[in-house]
Amino acid sequence: LALFAEGSVRWLVTDDTRNLLAYERALGDQRAIVVFNNADRRQTLAVAAEGRYRAAYPAGDAVSASGGKLTADLPPRSARVWLRE
Repeated sequence: LALFAEGSVRWLVTDDTRNLLAYERALGDQRAIVVFNNADRRQTLAVAAEGRYRAAYPAGDAVSASGGKLTADLPPRSARVWLRE
């Protein structure tokens, strides 16, 4: 929880045209990537990331960033949170 309350914020995507927002929270070696799709359509988003992440919201399997990017398929009006393992 300290990661989200005290960690630094780095904006990864702020796209008003596509209604997409993504940011990274960092505290020490802890990292989280948070993304929002506020559009009325499904969209794919790729953000800069390194390492292996597990889906924290909604809960799910671990994913690995490939080629320095974490790619997500986002349903309309949805959010995703990944925590680095």
